[in-house]
Amino acid sequence: MGPFDNLYSFTRAPGNHGEHLGHSTGEIGGQLGQMSYRTHSALGQTGALTTGVKAVTAVATDPYLNEVVCNVLRLEKIQAGTDPGAPCAKTRPGLRGGIGLSSAVGPLRAFVYHRQHPWIVPTAVAGIVGLTFLAGYWAGKSRRKR
Repeated sequence: MGPFDNLYSFTRAPGNHGEHLGHSTGEIGGQLGQMSYRTHSALGQTGALTTGVKAVTAVATDPYLNEVVCNVLRLEKIQAGTDPGAPCAKTRPGLRGGIGLSSAVGPLRAFVYHRQHPWIVPTAVAGIVGLTFLAGYWAGKSRRKR
């Protein structure tokens, strides 16, 4: 038994005694570990094509697609180290249609801003911590006056 004899053991069918996929026995399908060679109906393929066309149409007609594509292109420019150019035109909220890219626009805008201005996150954290300490200081100071 060599080092690679057990490599394909997961494809062996029970009762097949090491002959892979039943090819030596002439069997097609039916045992665990064997591929099914049944053909698919043309109707099933047409249904998949129709579903694909509907999905592409839904994406293409989404009113927020232009802004999403613009922000993705800006991210690509930021990653490359070049000037990303002017900010993308904001699409007004509440538009209907498409696949719901409206829910991705806000986080995408924030992510693009963060990538363009990486200092914003540490500054926001420092501000929150500073305000917490300031509020504690004022609360402690007002208790001492009483």
